Amino acid sequence: MAGPDSQFPVALFAYGTLMYPEVVNKVMKRVPDMHDAVLEGYYRMHIRNRLYPAVVAHDAWPLPAELANPTAEAKATRPAMVHGRVMYISEAELRAMDVYESSSYRRCVAKVKLAANAGAEPIDCHVYVWGDSMSDLYGEWVPEEFLKENYEKHCRNMGIVRPSPAE
Repeated sequence: MAGPDSQFPVALFAYGTLMYPEVVNKVMKRVPDMHDAVLEGYYRMHIRNRLYPAVVAHDAWPLPAELANPTAEAKATRPAMVHGRVMYISEAELRAMDVYESSSYRRCVAKVKLAANAGAEPIDCHVYVWGDSMSDLYGEWVPEEFLKENYEKHCRNMGIVRPSPAE
């Protein structure tokens, strides 16, 4: 598995639209290798009137009501963890990501577990955490639902031209 090197020293954890190569290519003009990973202690949420998600720390305040006081059953079925992908990028690409992510997010460093190295120590990764109004967040954002219901629209919104299924 490829890791950081002198050309691409920055580890970035992607949990939303940046998990998809077409979107990454639009932002960075290349698609780096991506590695399945888990960010523990966070929830991935829908943002009102947006197609893409946000992550918030499990101890963020105030959490949306459905997460603030979870039942024992909810804790068992909805642990504070986000599945995503790690990619290694350059400092210039990280700055491009800062622009893409907007001022609604703040970039921080968090520990992420790489799926391929299950027993290894977590690695430090940059991750964009929601920094705007918590009242805009609701419900869990599920990647499979996004692909089925909103991916095409998101690509159009970004100006990504995709071949039609008939081509």
